Amino acid sequence: MSSVFPVMFFATLPVLIYTSMLFDRLVRLQYEHHRKDWLADGEPGGFLWSPADWEHGCSWWARSRVMTRWLFKTPTWISESSSRQLLKRYRIFSAITDVMFLFLFAVLFLSR
Repeated sequence: MSSVFPVMFFATLPVLIYTSMLFDRLVRLQYEHHRKDWLADGEPGGFLWSPADWEHGCSWWARSRVMTRWLFKTPTWISESSSRQLLKRYRIFSAITDVMFLFLFAVLFLSR
């Protein structure tokens, strides 16, 4: 296996963690300031954050759905410039993470 794979793997981890943290911040913002929208989205949880008073536990389906939807469509509850900037960073780093994973898989399968 090429020495590129371990380097890319360990370079991808911090980007993936940062992207997950951005998503968590968006979900928390929605929960704290736009509760009706959070409920309508199926009560998604973050990767590392979830509401302290959350009775239902992690909704994997709701999290997956909003993760994908927010990449392509701006939710109506995002109106402040700071929220828009957070969403923009989430979208950028999601794309970077995806490209890095594609590169990792290409290196992994082409080096066989």
